[in-house]
Amino acid sequence: MSNIHATYHTAEELSEKSSSGAQEVANDQQQQHHHAFQRPHRQAGQMELGLASIVQDRESPRSVVPAAGLSDMEFRKRWEQWRPELLVACVGEILGVIFYVSFGGFSLATLIVTTYAGSPQGSLLNVALSYALGIAFAVIIAAPLSGSHLNPCVTISLWLYKGFPAWKIPIYIMCQLLGGLLGGFLVVACWHDELLAIAAELTAKGKEAVIYSASGPAGVIALFPTPGRSYGAIFATEFIADFLIGLVIATHLDSSNPFVSPVSAPIMIGLAYFAMIVGLASGDLATNTARDLPTRMVCAAFFDPRQCFPPRYSALTALTNILATLLAFGMQTFLLSDTRRPPAPVAHHFLLEEEKRKHDLHVKTHEDMLDRRIQKVISRGGDPSALEAKRTISRMP
Repeated sequence: MSNIHATYHTAEELSEKSSSGAQEVANDQQQQHHHAFQRPHRQAGQMELGLASIVQDRESPRSVVPAAGLSDMEFRKRWEQWRPELLVACVGEILGVIFYVSFGGFSLATLIVTTYAGSPQGSLLNVALSYALGIAFAVIIAAPLSGSHLNPCVTISLWLYKGFPAWKIPIYIMCQLLGGLLGGFLVVACWHDELLAIAAELTAKGKEAVIYSASGPAGVIALFPTPGRSYGAIFATEFIADFLIGLVIATHLDSSNPFVSPVSAPIMIGLAYFAMIVGLASGDLATNTARDLPTRMVCAAFFDPRQCFPPRYSALTALTNILATLLAFGMQTFLLSDTRRPPAPVAHHFLLEEEKRKHDLHVKTHEDMLDRRIQKVISRGGDPSALEAKRTISRMP
């Protein structure tokens, strides 16, 4: 004989089950009857589509109306099945470097063009902040697509210290160089007439050397050494800046560091560049081969190619950052991190458990002390209600 087990529910449970079932039916009907391209009807209390969508699927009491349109079409899912993942990564690297190069170039062009016009708009701080924000936006955009290397020295360091596939290195570097090339052309596209006009004016005054300097029109596109500075000083400036930036980047890849997070990484890395540009840009600073080499090619397309490629300086700015970043990653790997440390979320969980244990111990200690006081009052024939009230208050969340 088979056993039959009856399941009983209270009236409250039955009411909740009935209401939840009705809600599910309503949701299904809503999904079936709304137009395939148009989002469903927005319910009272739901937030509209837009930036508010970032709260979807997170711990939030607010909900966002489901999206539709092209982003929810069957074609998109088929395209995602077909498109190569390497293509997505390449697009991420190209776009990221475009952001970095163009944001800084736009700001620098504004400063130089308005300075020659007699009404300077901006300063080194503006240029540094533009580069920093460009890097932050680049990291945010490219990180889910390609890992957001954005720099050949980072790609090479990740291969050596993190096991990045060797066959992808030339592909990533080519994409980074292409992004720098396109970013340089964007800057010229916006300021072409003004830059050539300034160059013609300087040529007419016999100041052609100024064209190919940090304060000249070609300096908006490419980097040039400061006259009178030795190559030893230029190398020291470049190496120190690249090493410190590389250390910040490597530290943000350490999952055991509780002071870094995916949310803070783009801003912190951008601020590292900001600090180095503000402090060392006047001492000839490149920091990124993808920023330096392609923009020289752009410069050569509009100005004298021989002047756009100073032999020793071009080699120094293109290669120093690779050496410095490799050493920075090495220091972080062998001196500043420890494989015995748990990942930060695990360490945080253990910390919370320990704090909870301490809290429970403190609560029990207070409860025991209060019990002894209540017993003492009762033994003397007193009224313990006031102490009992304290027990109730201590148990409140």
